[in-house]
Amino acid sequence: MDRKQCYFIFGADTHRTWQARKAIEARFLATPGSMIDFSVYDMEDTPLDTLKQSLLAIPFLVPHRLFVLKNTFTAPKSTLDQLADVLSHSAPTTVIIIYESQTVDKRLGCYKWLINHATVQEYPALTKDQLASRMTALARGCGVTIDSGARLLLAANESGDTRQMALEVAKLASYAQAIGTNTITQPMVEELSSLGHDYSRFKLTDAIRDGNGREAVALYRHFIFKEDAMLLAGSIGGQIRTLAKIFLAQKKGVTRPNAIAQASGLNPYVVKLAFPASSHLSTAKLQAAYRELVTFERNVKSGRATADLALLLLIIRLHDTLKEPVKSAEHKA
Repeated sequence: MDRKQCYFIFGADTHRTWQARKAIEARFLATPGSMIDFSVYDMEDTPLDTLKQSLLAIPFLVPHRLFVLKNTFTAPKSTLDQLADVLSHSAPTTVIIIYESQTVDKRLGCYKWLINHATVQEYPALTKDQLASRMTALARGCGVTIDSGARLLLAANESGDTRQMALEVAKLASYAQAIGTNTITQPMVEELSSLGHDYSRFKLTDAIRDGNGREAVALYRHFIFKEDAMLLAGSIGGQIRTLAKIFLAQKKGVTRPNAIAQASGLNPYVVKLAFPASSHLSTAKLQAAYRELVTFERNVKSGRATADLALLLLIIRLHDTLKEPVKSAEHKA
């Protein structure tokens, strides 16, 4: 197979992998007659025989064909083991894109074959500085600027989906221009961006920790109309895991936030947000918090309580478990 016929696009930078795929598709679709022979296959669900029948068929009334194979490296082992042989027998008029919006296992035979027989485009995950530069450039491309708080908040999204980040910047830019400003701000991200919801949820965790039951319940009412109770409980559980990681790092003598982020694998901005809450934690408090999470799940799955009610009970019980101890006032004699 000629390298010009096969493209291997992969990497954790989902925005650039998507752009690379779409650029090839656009060139193909610009060719007269190509649109009628363009196919996308999800290899996790596509039997190899189905791909063979389509890929190796003789083209009919079209100059060339384009196949996009996604999720190839999470396909069944039997598919992966035989895929290279199938690709090597494709017709000279067939163009193939192997598309993976994630890292791949470079030990696999399929990867080694593609490295030698395909045009390879790898897009690794961005560093923190690269991510900030990317967001600045994306905002500029939309005709706006983005302030540092908004950049940090978007960068704190732990999913690492840079394509979603690009879509969020475009959405926020449209909103900013609609209200007569040329700057994306942190409050806009908190209110409008799905990537900013984790930050807003920290407010709920803070209210629970600080013993502010009224605010915690008010935030519960705010969230419950927008989000699924199970997903929200999962988010709260994730924040408790974050607190546990910071607590354990400190127990091991790692005390600076940047060092904790490096040791724990947490996003530095997430550590910055959660760090103050870790000062009064204890092993007993964290164990009790985990027990409450288990109780929440059991109550929902057993039908003892609806998810909404169980979530409210979880918040109240975590409030009693995690809240800071009240400091007694000192009185002079």
